Amino acid sequence: MSKYELPKDRTLITTDYMRKKYGKYDPNIFRRWVDQGKVEKVRNGVYRFSDSVLESDWDRYVIANALQYPSYVSLHSALYFYNLIPEYVFNVSSVSTKKTQFYTFRDTRYTFQQLKPSLYFGYRVFSWKGNQFRIALLEKAILDLAYLEPLFVDPSWLEEMRFDEDVLRDEVDWAIVSSFARKMDAPSIYKKINTLRSTYSL
Repeated sequence: MSKYELPKDRTLITTDYMRKKYGKYDPNIFRRWVDQGKVEKVRNGVYRFSDSVLESDWDRYVIANALQYPSYVSLHSALYFYNLIPEYVFNVSSVSTKKTQFYTFRDTRYTFQQLKPSLYFGYRVFSWKGNQFRIALLEKAILDLAYLEPLFVDPSWLEEMRFDEDVLRDEVDWAIVSSFARKMDAPSIYKKINTLRSTYSL
């Protein structure tokens, strides 16, 4: 019987977890677990239980953070998380200081758009099933989209996004938006945010 136990209470099992739990361990245990059909590989050093079900978007957010580090969930995924956009987002969108990448795992496409290191801020951390994930603050998710999406300056495009006006009015802290925009130091940001506020009469 193996002395290593599979921690069923976790979304993911990683080599870092095994080192913390067992100290020096046999790295071949993951290959044996894969061969036995107990786990599946997400990427090097990150595995998930083969019989587990992705119960919620939070599971996908944990996977997204594990696929590329450093990164945090943002853009359309974060906007849906905060109920700012109505349509369910099937894929998971994140930002990272590393180059733009795309992954597919269990029929979910994970996208990572590159931000300059100086723009990598404005996220919060949640704990979920023994793991954690980072996700943009609502205000930073708006700014990340404004920074990366050229069409953000087009009122027609902004209307098509169908932003929830109650969320924009009652839940977005526009003082934080202004503070973060100054920190990002990108001239186009101000024009885009002003267009958003004008389009939705804020």
